[in-house]
Amino acid sequence: MKQHTPKQQKGLEVWEVTLVSELAPNHDNPPGPVSEADAPPAQAKPKGRASKRLCLKLIKLLLPLCVALLLAALVLGVLYLLHEKCEMGILPGVRNNSSGLSRGSQMELDDIQERFRTMLKELAATKNNLEDLTSEHISLSGEKTAMLSRLAQIRTDWEDLKREYTIISDEKKDIQVEFDEAEKELEDLKRKHETLSEETTEFKHNLNQTQANWDDVKTLHTVLLREKSHIQTELHLIQVTKNNSCANDWEYFRGRCYFFSHDWLNWTMSRDSCVSMGGHLAIIEAEEEQVFLTNSGGGYWIGLSDSSQKGDWRWMDNSPLRDPKFWGDGQPEDDKDPDDDPIEEKCVILSWTDKHWDTVSCAGLYKRICESKAADWL
Repeated sequence: MKQHTPKQQKGLEVWEVTLVSELAPNHDNPPGPVSEADAPPAQAKPKGRASKRLCLKLIKLLLPLCVALLLAALVLGVLYLLHEKCEMGILPGVRNNSSGLSRGSQMELDDIQERFRTMLKELAATKNNLEDLTSEHISLSGEKTAMLSRLAQIRTDWEDLKREYTIISDEKKDIQVEFDEAEKELEDLKRKHETLSEETTEFKHNLNQTQANWDDVKTLHTVLLREKSHIQTELHLIQVTKNNSCANDWEYFRGRCYFFSHDWLNWTMSRDSCVSMGGHLAIIEAEEEQVFLTNSGGGYWIGLSDSSQKGDWRWMDNSPLRDPKFWGDGQPEDDKDPDDDPIEEKCVILSWTDKHWDTVSCAGLYKRICESKAADWL
């Protein structure tokens, strides 16, 4: 806003008051007839009629123009004053000093002032809108650039996807070919499976029949073994002599007879076989007897087991084992092996590899050594 010095401000106020006074109607001195003293001096008449007509024409032409210029100057002056007063904030002073103006002129001035203020507000609002639009334009330009960049990236991705689609399509064709071949192989496998199922059913039938026949064979084998043992017992009784000798197939050692079998039985059946022959499984009481028995080889049952109590080793006559020196390395197994069945009974055989004892399952099949006193055959 333009600033004025105090002297300039005072001059403007005087000029404003003068202008308002001239524009306002003079109610105190209404117009009336002018006296001769106040009348202007009469002008001299032109000498010629032509000069008079020319002057009249000039007056007629210039008078409207002068009036229009005067009115325009007055309007511009008023607008300028209003603008200056609005900027300097002294418009209320104008209202106080212009009390002589007519009510209509005052309303026009107020209306002009209000319009001017409205125009200023609209101008400020338009400026703000222009700034907002400029910011929005800049933002939209940035978004447009980003969208164009994104569009270029999308086009690149689209081309990549098209290439990948072509590759996948080719792979799909190859997979379809492999799938068709796999279906053919599956059909062949199904047919083979059906054939194998039929063969398996027939094999199971034959196996069941064979199992039944095998059960019959085992039963017959058990009967034959018992008959053989009975026959051997009878032969031993027949072949007994009275000269401290042993029966046929028995060997004499220090007052005892020993029978080394050639057939294979479990420990229980071996025990019963020896009893049926008039003796018992061998009880080893001396080192000389151990050496004599092991000279015939290994894999023979002897009369030592823990059948009465796990880990309690006893002989056939229920006497406990007193001399454990004939155990092999790591024997007896069931006293040390944590994986050994705690319920399964263990029996003793002469070792295959050395002249010691080994523990095995009582259900195993081995040869046997039967023992009897030589005097018992008398």
